[in-house]
Amino acid sequence: MISFLGTSTHTLDEKGRLIVPKRFMDEIPPKDAKFTITASLDGCLLLLDQASWEEAVAQFSRDVFVDSATRAVRRVFLGHADVVEPDRNNRVLINESLRAFAGLQPNAEVVLVGAGKSIEIWHPQQWGGALTQARQLHEFFDTPIGRSAETPAAS
Repeated sequence: MISFLGTSTHTLDEKGRLIVPKRFMDEIPPKDAKFTITASLDGCLLLLDQASWEEAVAQFSRDVFVDSATRAVRRVFLGHADVVEPDRNNRVLINESLRAFAGLQPNAEVVLVGAGKSIEIWHPQQWGGALTQARQLHEFFDTPIGRSAETPAAS
């Protein structure tokens, strides 16, 4: 099972291409080295290998008549999708509309976050905000109000 892990900073080249790190490429059999890149409502981009993408599409396609929030998420997720194949240098092109969505610029840094079945691509400032938000959520869940009766206090 594929499991993308770790965080690193990289630079998009002048054409908006991103080198997919070797540690991520090593997770995928070479014959399956095809990705789909799409937008996330968190403000980052998601890079999914072919199997993970097909699984996500199947999940979204189960029921066409769902609530409006699910339809909105599906529109963003599926509507921004772009299939990309790494070149011989393991670079994938992030198209202009996806770069604009995430605030990414050619010749600028991005943060890659291995998130299990996907790789998140963040603008460094947005990544900092996401980390702050995650810490705040952790602090909420570590308070008596945030803990359920079954969750013991941290010691």
